[in-house]
Amino acid sequence: MSIFKSVVIAVVSVVVLASCGAAFKRCEEPQLNLPSAFVKDQLDSLTLADMNWWEFYGDEVLGKFITHALENNKDLLAAAAKVEQMRLGNRISQSAMYPKLGASVMADYEVENYTDKGHTQTPQFDLKWDLSWEIDLWGNLRWANQKTAAEYLSTVEAARAMRITVIAEVATAYYKLLALENELLIVDRTLQTRYEEMQQARLRYEGGLTSETVYQQAKVEYATTAAMIPSIETKIEVMKTTLQVLMGEYPDFELEYARMKVLDREIPTELPLGLPSDLLTRRPDLRESEQQLKAACAAVGVAYTDRFPRLVLGISGGWENGSLTDFFDATYGLAVGKLVAPVFEFGRRKAKYEAAIQAYDAARLNYEKKGTHGL
Repeated sequence: MSIFKSVVIAVVSVVVLASCGAAFKRCEEPQLNLPSAFVKDQLDSLTLADMNWWEFYGDEVLGKFITHALENNKDLLAAAAKVEQMRLGNRISQSAMYPKLGASVMADYEVENYTDKGHTQTPQFDLKWDLSWEIDLWGNLRWANQKTAAEYLSTVEAARAMRITVIAEVATAYYKLLALENELLIVDRTLQTRYEEMQQARLRYEGGLTSETVYQQAKVEYATTAAMIPSIETKIEVMKTTLQVLMGEYPDFELEYARMKVLDREIPTELPLGLPSDLLTRRPDLRESEQQLKAACAAVGVAYTDRFPRLVLGISGGWENGSLTDFFDATYGLAVGKLVAPVFEFGRRKAKYEAAIQAYDAARLNYEKKGTHGL
């Protein structure tokens, strides 16, 4: 008997390994073809990715804006909800690999009318439990579990990329707002100077010291400077609204910041280069693409193994009786093994397998594109 079991295990193992190899023989490995370094003989692996954003910007007001945005930005909140959704989906997929236990309570009263026997009345009461377990012969459940796990990690990296994007957009809008505010102050001062020059030109013209042309030219310069103010003020309001939206607030949200901001922080003149492989492993967009590639790869395994029979074992037990008085005297038990296999489906499962391969190729090319274009 032990020899028979060994032979069966060996045969099943060979079949499973052969099916796994056949599932991916048409899936091409991704090729990034990365150089060893950005610049020859410069392999500094320390990059700005190793720094915290609040250390990099060094601005207390901007830090408050970014913190507010990370807590209230609608896109980030939606991304967090998506991550939680995929985490629970992965948990559902994992549970499919374990036995399932259920219970049922039923009561029915059947009335039948036969021509030769007349009316018959049959009550039935059931209290049963069912234990079922699908044996993962070909790895279908394992592939499905790997697929949902990769999809979950993909949403995690997408949320990280969204977080970095929000930080960058808030910082960009903040510095643009400061630049516009400073530009407005400069224009206001220039307008005041132009006004004084226009008054002096008027006095000289009225005193006969200069011609009218000089006075008219001073008026034109004053009007030209004054015309710049409404445009700058409009841009300031637009930038404020942009910041408020990024922070997840309505346009009436008050922004507290210093209008005249002196950037006294020293910005490094040279950024560390780093190894391309190190930089790529830190990029959330490439990590997301990598997890999507793994999910597509697992989907090929799911589609391929779905073409083979599935074995489900089940055990049921409990009580069933036509009377409640002696209900627990009538026990019930059943053990069943079910092998379900597709016979003829007009090529549906094969088409799903072919479609999964094409989806994998699309994910592979997208991964290669992000890896090479990010250099």
